[in-house]
Amino acid sequence: VADFLATSEDIVVASRDSAVVLSCSARGINASPSVSLTGDCNGIAVLGDSVIATRGEGIVVLSSSLETEREFFQPGHQVLCVAPSPDGDHFVTGGSDATVAVWSLQEGQVRYFTGHSDWVRYVSFITVDGVQRIVTASDDGCACLWDMKDGHIATLEFSGGVGIRA
Repeated sequence: VADFLATSEDIVVASRDSAVVLSCSARGINASPSVSLTGDCNGIAVLGDSVIATRGEGIVVLSSSLETEREFFQPGHQVLCVAPSPDGDHFVTGGSDATVAVWSLQEGQVRYFTGHSDWVRYVSFITVDGVQRIVTASDDGCACLWDMKDGHIATLEFSGGVGIRA
């Protein structure tokens, strides 16, 4: 299993090359037909009624029944992690090229941040003093805090350059 997440009614499980929705009810667990994910699936997230899965050099947006709704690509590097925004309109990814990207389901990539020097393995939206920020962790041993509009705010180095995994 590459990742799994639970919603109020379903569990979405993604392995290296496929995803499946497990629906839970009083009668038991029902599995939807699995969907093949071309390329390595490194992470999944739920954004509204959609499931976002990273796969190889791209991101696939799936409906709740795992039908492909949209695809985005970042040629030349592997997308390693994904997290949804609290507003349900955006998601953030980290990649093997040490970058952080903010995406809109409607517009595609809307922001692109650099500041890490190695693979970005963890991304998340957080709210600080009512302002939406992004926090990231990387194999460079640093955690970064990013402003959605202005970019990089702060870097905190951990573990003498040893990668951070969340």
